[in-house]
Parts: sequence; structure tokens; C-alpha cells
Amino acid sequence: MTKFLFRIILLSLAAMLLIAALYYYDLKGYQKIKYPFARVITNKIKPEIKTSFDFKPHHFTRIIGINGRTCYLLMDDRSAVFALDMQKNRLEKIVSSSDVIINGLLLNNNIFLLHRDKFEILSNDADSIRLLEKKPVYIVPNKSLFTDSLHMIGRIPADSSFLKFKFGILTLDGKVKKIESGISEDITDGGLSTDGFLCQSNGLVFFVYHYGDRITCFDTSLSLKYHAKTIDKFNNKLPGVFQDTVTKSFSFSGPRRINHLIGFANEKFLFINSVIKSSTELSSVFRNSFTTDIYDAKDGRYLQSFHIHDIDINKVRDAKLANNKLYLLLETKLVVYECPGIF
Repeated sequence: MTKFLFRIILLSLAAMLLIAALYYYDLKGYQKIKYPFARVITNKIKPEIKTSFDFKPHHFTRIIGINGRTCYLLMDDRSAVFALDMQKNRLEKIVSSSDVIINGLLLNNNIFLLHRDKFEILSNDADSIRLLEKKPVYIVPNKSLFTDSLHMIGRIPADSSFLKFKFGILTLDGKVKKIESGISEDITDGGLSTDGFLCQSNGLVFFVYHYGDRITCFDTSLSLKYHAKTIDKFNNKLPGVFQDTVTKSFSFSGPRRINHLIGFANEKFLFINSVIKSSTELSSVFRNSFTTDIYDAKDGRYLQSFHIHDIDINKVRDAKLANNKLYLLLETKLVVYECPGIF
């Protein structure tokens, strides 16, 4: 009897040690990872699927805009823009381009498309799409956004070496209206270490780092409001960077772990999707969820978090808030959620 109890105790201790080991190890990559921060999961925000649209075989990468019942989507190969009639569940190609489309905006029934070296301004009439004009541009295309029909904010190379970048305001004729030196990035790796994404709401622009824990907030005139930290305090050591001697482009020399994938905002809150598990979450739940951390838009203070369950995070491409709903783009599918508590 004593031997039996002794074996039970040993097995229990072994099980506890195994659980502790799994807690600190990332089984997928066999990489030791510690989770030093806690995430506060709220029960007040429980996203519920209202409807979904399947686009197969088409793949999309960005939601350009939502106007009533119509959602405008940028194709994954960036060659075309489609309009999805969400009432009739009908998908139609409205713009096709031989030049790569980097970004776009739907504003006042016009579609603004950013290419590598020009803007296209298209009139989105009820019956047709027609080109209004083309204008040149000089900006880092995938780190930019339209603030209105006349201006863009984005990262602008400080010199021809493409080693230093500054945030700037551009008019649609490609002229730099203002460069803010207070939020410049004096770096030597082509901007990779400070790579991130931009989102905006209610006159505020947020730049969130992909690989770090930093939020920079400024207004549309490039007046700095604040710097803040996200709760993702994962020690992210990036690999080296090398520059192609021909194209002058920069690339990481090895794999890197991203912290923040995408984000979106409304008048009160900044929502940041995180791919870093906290100490308060189960691995099985986190791996199959779209985890969103909520920050106060006024000062960047962390408030709480929520999960959208049964989501393959590797397929998430974009998210938008509109019509009091959350639109989540999953490569070949658009899912629309009711989210009480967000608005």
C-alpha cells in the first residue's frame, strides 16, 4: 500500500513538472518563451457572427472601405478592387490595374488608390467607375494612409539611401507639405526593425510596431500626442538585416516573431490584435482565437482584451469597424460580427 501511494505521488509530481514545462515552452517551434504579462479578458464583449461571405477562389488582402451595404476589397495580388454587395451577396470586379495597388480609401463616393509611383482618383458613381485623374507620389507605400481627399500621412525616406525615415504629410500632387522631425526614425536597416501599421480615427493617427511594444500617436497635422507601450513585453530579438546590392531593398536574414498583426480604432478606443500569449490564457484557446487588446485612444493606456473564437490567425488580413459592426477579412472570407460593448 505504501509503495502504491509513493508511485501515485511520483506520478503526480511528474505530471506537475510536465505541465510547468509545457507552460514555458512553445511546442510548435520548440522555442523557450516566457509570458511575463497578464491579459484581462472581459466578458462584456462577446462578438457574435451576424453573417459571412465566402469569396473562393478569390483571395483578398485589405478592406478599402465600407459604404452602406457595399464593401470594397483589394485583391491579394493587388491587381484589382472588388465590390461586395452584402445585401445580395454578389461580388463584382470594379477596378483592374497593371500597376500594383498598394493601398486605397473610399471617401465621398470616390476611390483613392495608391500605386508605387502615382495616385489614382476614381469616381464611384452608381453605374460605373471612371478615372478622374492621376498624380505622382513619393512615399513608402505600405506605411501610409489617407487622412482626407487631399492629403496622406506616411513614412517618407529622409534621403536617397532609404536608410532614414520620417513621418510626413503629402498632398496628392506628390509634394511634401510637412515633415515632423519629432517622430523621425534615424535607423540603418531600411525601416524593418520599426516596421508597423497605421490606423486612424477621430483626427488621431496611431502607428503600432509589428515587432516591438510601442504605440506612437499624433494628429493629422503631425503634432505628437504621446508614446505608449503595449502589454506585449515579449523580448523580441530580431535577426540581422542585409541589403540587396541591386534593388537596394532590405530583408531579415532569419525568422522573426511578430507581436502585433493588425489594428483598428474608433472614437474612444484603439484595438490591437496580438499574437503573443499571456500568462492568463490557455494555449488551446489562444491558438484558435483572434485576440484583441483594447487601449484608451486618448493616452494609450491598456484597458482590457477580448477573444473572437474559432479563427485561424494565419488567415486574418484586415479588420474594420463600420455600421456598429466589426468586419474581419480572412483571406477568402469576410465575417461580420455584432460587438456589443465596443461602441
